[in-house]
Amino acid sequence: MTCRRRTLAEGVQRVASRAILGLLLTTVLAASGCSPLGDGLDRTIRRVTDGYRFSFLRWEVDHLIRKGRLTPEGAALLEEAEDTTALVDEFLAMNRELIALRGHLQRLAAEGAAVADSRPFESELAALAPRQEILSDAVETILARQIRAALAEAGIHHPADRFIGLEIGFPPVWFEVTRPPHVLVVSPRDRIAKAREVLLIEGLDVETMVRMEAAVEALGYSALVVRIGGFGGLYPALVAESTSLPFLLEAGTEEWLHQYLAFTPLGFRYVLDLLHIARSYEVVTLNETVAGIVSEEVAGAVLAAHYPQYIPTDPPAPPDPPDPDAFSFPREMRSIRLRVDELLAAGRIEEAEAFMEERRRFLLTQGIFIRRLNQAYFAFHGTYAAEPTSVDPIGDQVTALRVSSPTLRAFLDRVVTITSRADLEAAVGATP
Repeated sequence: MTCRRRTLAEGVQRVASRAILGLLLTTVLAASGCSPLGDGLDRTIRRVTDGYRFSFLRWEVDHLIRKGRLTPEGAALLEEAEDTTALVDEFLAMNRELIALRGHLQRLAAEGAAVADSRPFESELAALAPRQEILSDAVETILARQIRAALAEAGIHHPADRFIGLEIGFPPVWFEVTRPPHVLVVSPRDRIAKAREVLLIEGLDVETMVRMEAAVEALGYSALVVRIGGFGGLYPALVAESTSLPFLLEAGTEEWLHQYLAFTPLGFRYVLDLLHIARSYEVVTLNETVAGIVSEEVAGAVLAAHYPQYIPTDPPAPPDPPDPDAFSFPREMRSIRLRVDELLAAGRIEEAEAFMEERRRFLLTQGIFIRRLNQAYFAFHGTYAAEPTSVDPIGDQVTALRVSSPTLRAFLDRVVTITSRADLEAAVGATP
């Protein structure tokens, strides 16, 4: 099938999908900022984020209405390409160049350099922009098709797979690689839990972040402004700009998984959490963990099929016996989290916060920079149960289900019906 005929088929499928996706995403996006005005926290968040909130409407209008799936220039580049791998390589190389140029500009701005010193870097960025836009369009389509093919090979087509045996991909895999926005995360001080999340624009300076955090913390909460790696509550999904192909494949798949899961019992519970109708930290953790496991396998399949040069050819050397005295970031973060939970449970909030700051400074001596280490930091990173910042057994339990499932499709069919920790424990207990 030619590129043009594939694009036409994708267009027909996209039109059929948009109405359904639009109903879901519009509801979710309307609630993805603060909950309705009512208490001092929400009023404060709206005030300090005014002018900095990410525009969901603008994103959808720009992509669903104005831009469409693939621009004529991107389609032409795909048709003319004899080797799509070369386009992907060029895209990654250009990302490296763009990120380096922006880094130079940020450094000059921080040093208070003269405007003239920045002009050469700005000129280079402007010169690269037209090619980068066309190249991004083509490469996003290449990677989306390869992810879709890997999902189909695994027998994963649509959220009703376990009921309807139609090999039709839904939702269509569609994402845009761009500079990532920030998110304001709010947690209570006396425990680690997400109280609010507000998506913000990209490019915030540290001074603005600190001002937002301070305003929220003045009300007795813990706050953090941090970059995100992707967001599946948009269509197309947003994937953070990167020079790593494995990351792009994993992030693109993971954000698609969130859209897929939204049409299943597990994902629908996540939607209710976003809408503040039925808050459930464990459901959020379940969704993130499932999406992470599936995306890692699918990305690995894409690499094996199309980019074997990114897979190590030599087997890894057997690891040395662990040195209990050597620094380990995962072990350190897990230790910090456990101690913080212990202190908070005892009501020793100030002591927990002082401890986190002391450990943050220690991490600096190990070459690891974390701007703020607080309850909001752990609330944000702790929803990924496979990360060292999480102490939740959900990660091990979901992994056990994957190990006991004969295929990735069988695993997904099992977990999409799980909507609580009790369901998960029952499923693990029923595993042979």
